[in-house]
Amino acid sequence: MNGIQMQPYDPRIDHLLDPSFLSQVLPWFDDFLLYIQREREKIRQADIGGKYNTKAAGFSPSGKVHAVYEMPTMVKNYVDGIDKSILKDQKKRDAFLKNHPEYDLRVTR
Repeated sequence: MNGIQMQPYDPRIDHLLDPSFLSQVLPWFDDFLLYIQREREKIRQADIGGKYNTKAAGFSPSGKVHAVYEMPTMVKNYVDGIDKSILKDQKKRDAFLKNHPEYDLRVTR
């Protein structure tokens, strides 16, 4: 592979989902980013760990994990339009969220 790391999903997605670009073209996107920050803080404050004592936070009192990601419908439709499996396939979703932490609701303690 000559040292080139293959991306598990279509790289065209990254081009148009850059937060600075979206903030310029979508007047409400900055408010969405603030919403994500508040949701992460709520999850951190709940500080309920999983039953296997991992460093992940964000479990509800019943032991179920909260949502993994949150994104506006139009952004999700764009992602699905290029590759419907990104948000369903865990490997692709994790790679996507690593490149786009602005949508990631997972937190660690």
